[in-house]
Order: sequence, then C-alpha cells, then structure tokens
Amino acid sequence: MTSSSCRNIGRNSESRKSKVKYHGHLVANDVAIRTGLTNTDYALELHVEDPDGHVVRFGSKPE
Repeated sequence: MTSSSCRNIGRNSESRKSKVKYHGHLVANDVAIRTGLTNTDYALELHVEDPDGHVVRFGSKPE
C-alpha cells in the first residue's frame, strides 16, 4: 500500500463522534483492529490489519 491509500478519519474536534462511529463500524464488521483510536502528540490514529496481514494506519490531527 502507498500513502495515497490513506484515508483521513476526521478533520476537526467535532468529528470525534464520527471517528468513534467509524471504529464501531469496523468492529461490527469483524475488522482486525491492531490499535484502537490512539491520540498521540502527532496524530489521532487507528491501525487495522487486512486479511493478508498488512497493517493500514488511518489518522488525523491530534485532539
């Protein structure tokens, strides 16, 4: 996967609900979540694993 395949999971503070909703959608569809929503100094990230074992990182500005 290239960086062009990344998706922004939120752009502003009011989108926290949408990020949690997206996380819930992934869980409901049995997506393998490696790291749940994690707020760091550099980003709010979510790591998921695809069926081939590749880890995909979704992120946005930190909250």
